[in-house]
Amino acid sequence: MNFDFSTASGQYEIERTGSKLTPCGGLIAFASFVNQIGALDDLIDRISVNRTSPNALPIRDIIVSLMLTILLDGKRYNDVRFIQGDSVLGEAFGVKKRICSDDTIRRLLETIDSQEIPKIFYDANRYLTESLPNYYILDWDSTVTTRYGTQEGVSIGYNPTKRGRGSHHPLVGSLAGMRLCLDMEMREGKAVSADNWIEVLDRLMNELPEEKRPWLNRADIGFCAEKFLEWHENNKLHYLFKLKQTARIREAIRKMPDDQWEGHGSINALQLSECRMQLMGWNKERRVIIGRRLVSVKSAEESYTLFGESKYMHYAFVTDLPKESFTCWQIAELYDKRADCENIFDELKNQWGFTGFCSQTQSVTDFTARMVLFT
Repeated sequence: MNFDFSTASGQYEIERTGSKLTPCGGLIAFASFVNQIGALDDLIDRISVNRTSPNALPIRDIIVSLMLTILLDGKRYNDVRFIQGDSVLGEAFGVKKRICSDDTIRRLLETIDSQEIPKIFYDANRYLTESLPNYYILDWDSTVTTRYGTQEGVSIGYNPTKRGRGSHHPLVGSLAGMRLCLDMEMREGKAVSADNWIEVLDRLMNELPEEKRPWLNRADIGFCAEKFLEWHENNKLHYLFKLKQTARIREAIRKMPDDQWEGHGSINALQLSECRMQLMGWNKERRVIIGRRLVSVKSAEESYTLFGESKYMHYAFVTDLPKESFTCWQIAELYDKRADCENIFDELKNQWGFTGFCSQTQSVTDFTARMVLFT
């Protein structure tokens, strides 16, 4: 069986052969896909830099070299050397001269204005944003990318795997149920979870057509502050955030009457209830969903207490979704599905080199991280 693919350099026919060919022949199909949607061409057209050397490689050659390095499990810029001698692969993606070196990639990226980088990728992703459904959920989270040097933006902050080691702390927004990321922000390692989030949200909302804006933003404890809740309410964007178990939350759980807990109170069974609360720092009351799960029961003899002892795991969420449309059970299930965004981070960091490609210049690191998401 033969397959025909139309790429930037013409038509390719895939068939069985005994000849020696490129080991990356499977990328011919991807080259055809990229050629059809035109996203790579849009990205290259939007990179406007002043190049004076008559011997400078075309921008397309350099961007394709970076993209192919990412696609082929590269983690560092100099991993491009593994494909520098593959003329067939470069030709399929429209390379005019040759696959370039890692120094050439970095030199080009250093000349791009750092303020223009988000706009370049927004415009190149128009095909994606125009295809978004009218109702979708954005999951927001941050991750730590450990660095081993003194590169720009690297600083010591929260690092659960390498304590005391410098890092970057990127913020990423991903579409729920899909392997697509709409936006990101490369931040210093000392940044906390929600630093610069409002700026990123404002930037993204301005770029998205009004009918293609997310229906709901989901995030964990680090994103649940009054300024973020107020931003969502002012912009008429629904939110669902996990709450930190403060003294007020624990008190609300403890004082909730037994007859107001929904669900059977057996071992490991989830029970839910809800109330309206105004926590410290909030400017008004909001809908709070609380939950508990019985994890162990000890008799009076076993616990050395008068009435025995029951231990619970507790949960709390805040949302503006109306009670008339969404029950507390639907809210809890909706938040549980956010766990899939952790799989996205796992794939980005361990399979797609999101934690690699670190340059001395932060704008270069930022561009490449966005290129990983774009690819």
